[in-house]
Amino acid sequence: MTENQDEKSIVDNVIEDMSKSFNSHFYKKTDVRAACATGAFLSYAVYLQETEFRTKGLAKAVARSFDHLDRKRLESMMAEASSLIFKVQSRAEGRVSWKHRAFASELLTQAEWTSRPEELQIAFVYGYDSFNRVRGERNE
Repeated sequence: MTENQDEKSIVDNVIEDMSKSFNSHFYKKTDVRAACATGAFLSYAVYLQETEFRTKGLAKAVARSFDHLDRKRLESMMAEASSLIFKVQSRAEGRVSWKHRAFASELLTQAEWTSRPEELQIAFVYGYDSFNRVRGERNE
């Protein structure tokens, strides 16, 4: 199996992991689900940036934007991550999965923004960590 096939499997597993989590009471609000999916997508983008470009600019931007999460900040993070993914894809050898982006974008557009920033932060962190957790499980 090639590394790119591994990437697709990891993305599929992360989305599956999030979807299972969405059955819990905490994720009944659509904006909380959107924050979680955005966190996972950003984690994927940070991983690609670190492996493809050997830089950490996106990770630093996430750290600065983390306080007082709301719709505007989440959409801004999505735009930054999308831009980075386009750059990775434009590289001759760079193949990426767009499933994270599609999943998070759909949830962002459907979300009703009623949650407190703290709830969005918890969901975002869970999503961000879920990519690393699933990737770590695949590498064991």
